[in-house]
Amino acid sequence: MAKGYAKLDGDNEEKDEEKVIQIISTHSNDTDPEKGEKTVVKDEGFPRVELLMAYLLVIGDSIALSVSGPFIPEMCSTRFGIPDAWIGIASGLVNGTYSFAMFLSSFYLGHVSDEHGRKPVLLF
Repeated sequence: MAKGYAKLDGDNEEKDEEKVIQIISTHSNDTDPEKGEKTVVKDEGFPRVELLMAYLLVIGDSIALSVSGPFIPEMCSTRFGIPDAWIGIASGLVNGTYSFAMFLSSFYLGHVSDEHGRKPVLLF
């Protein structure tokens, strides 16, 4: 029996018949006994573009969170009238609330973009 194949014994099968299943392997180059063809796995190489896009998304999210940092303490003191002793806590709560809202909305927006596509969700 060929490498990467296993014999299945069935209760109602004749002894002359042999059922063979291929053991699934991502890097298997064994020949298929029925077709006589080789399974060729093409190596795509290192995913540079996909990795670059992931890095850009992480950097964009970090910039969106940190750009407002210098302005939040001033906004808390002038607009909301928070005492100076509590400005650090209030600034942390504002940033934490933004991050938590992004976390909660990502599940919903991901589901909507799976149904309708990314472009309509981004444009809406």
